[in-house]
Amino acid sequence: GGRLVQLFVLASVFVTSLLTYHNSLGCDFVFDDHLAIETNADVTNHDHAIFAPDGLFFHDFWGKDLRHIASHKSYRPLTILSFRLEHYFHSLESYYYHLTNNLMHAIVSTMVTYLSYFLFQESSVSQVDDHL
Repeated sequence: GGRLVQLFVLASVFVTSLLTYHNSLGCDFVFDDHLAIETNADVTNHDHAIFAPDGLFFHDFWGKDLRHIASHKSYRPLTILSFRLEHYFHSLESYYYHLTNNLMHAIVSTMVTYLSYFLFQESSVSQVDDHL
């Protein structure tokens, strides 16, 4: 009973997350995507070493050296690394970037729902009450 309901809820969250943003799959890059993806050498230049002193781990989100005064200082190397991987396989086809984003959103939403089940299950609540 309870386990089947939990699986149904998790699957529903996953599918709902995908359906909510499915209309973005046919869209082009928008807003800051042009700077963060299309014109960012950390994404598009595959000859550039990732861990080099002037590589993406030493740059801000926009591809500027973190030490530079004009740097935004927004440090998101894993996001840029995922963009670089997308670019390696799919160049600048926005569909795949949106698909990856949607899948990651659905996975994280499902994980948060599962974590909520874990944190707020009846036995956990009663155990907390016993310690108060």
